[in-house]
Amino acid sequence: LAEKNRVEILELLRRKGEITIRDIEQELGFTGTNAYYHLSLMIKANMVKTRNQGRTVLYSINKRHFDAVRGMLSKYAE
Repeated sequence: LAEKNRVEILELLRRKGEITIRDIEQELGFTGTNAYYHLSLMIKANMVKTRNQGRTVLYSINKRHFDAVRGMLSKYAE
């Protein structure tokens, strides 16, 4: 989350719900390789999940992951 490009991708995911690599290329001006690099890191961190629709891969926020993180951090906000 400290990396600007990943925050931009997460914001796009939040606004659109599900996106493709092509959406990232068009909306954020990333190359396909750059978009895939950032998405793959976020998938490994469990922040983003994938779904196949035919030959298209759709990416979305893994809300369960962020709910768990919020739960773990909430004890420090008390």
